[in-house]
Amino acid sequence: MTPRGRMLAALAAGAVALGAAGPVLAAGRPPAGGGGGGGGVVVPVPVPPVAAGGGAGAFNILMTPAVPFTAIGGANEDPTMPGAPAAVPLFRFARGVLSVALTSLDPARYPAGAVAGGRGAVAAAGPCNATITINGTTKSLISPLPSVAPAVGNQVGFRIPAAASAGATSHIDLVCNFIDPKAGLQHHETHWKGTMP
Repeated sequence: MTPRGRMLAALAAGAVALGAAGPVLAAGRPPAGGGGGGGGVVVPVPVPPVAAGGGAGAFNILMTPAVPFTAIGGANEDPTMPGAPAAVPLFRFARGVLSVALTSLDPARYPAGAVAGGRGAVAAAGPCNATITINGTTKSLISPLPSVAPAVGNQVGFRIPAAASAGATSHIDLVCNFIDPKAGLQHHETHWKGTMP
């Protein structure tokens, strides 16, 4: 099965929640009024952007909220930057690497740490700290960085070497505490989980 086919199967099985990502997907259904007489055209399935490439064996899944979303400032808010594509983390296996990436973070609620370096830049400690776990390997104190175009907003990510993807798990816990000069003390957090089939 192709990566796109696996993603569509996961969507159909309800394994991937896309409520915040846009309209309901009508996978493989003919358009309204298309009838069943063979003249109908299958509507292309609009899928969220996923990393391309990776060759044979590459696999992508969209992570889901660890608990239902709350209002901004609650225990698990939608971190999406206003006007940006939905901030839904991508859990990816390609070329012996498992990786997690969450882009489109609202910079006003999930600000980047001080950036040092050029290519492969790292953020110094800032007001936000992510803890990302992939298959039992945990990396803490990850500060958001500005996203690289075409992505927008800020991003967090982590990757580890892996021989296979089957059953791999991932978790993202991102918490920010800072003082906004106009709004005072700010607290924002978002939590995600994913499991490879």
